Amino acid sequence: MSEDRIFSNLYNYTNDCAYRVAKTDFKKLSEIARVILNAKSNNKCIFTAGNGGSAATASHFCNDLTKGCRVYERNGFKCECLNDSLAVVTCL
Repeated sequence: MSEDRIFSNLYNYTNDCAYRVAKTDFKKLSEIARVILNAKSNNKCIFTAGNGGSAATASHFCNDLTKGCRVYERNGFKCECLNDSLAVVTCL
């Protein structure tokens, strides 16, 4: 693949990502954030799940909430990814 083609692909991909981020429904996103923060305030557990590649995303999101949010001496969120338990998934 030529240098120009690589540059063009990267440029187009970046522009597409920026376009999609700009189209984000930030009102809906803030509502989701409020639900997640309320769950933490009320000592509730957040559950995630996914299928295929989305299972990895659901798992990673739990990792971010549990460990990644432990900054400035804050506690992480209580979170469980339902597809992380191989025993339960294969049982079902």
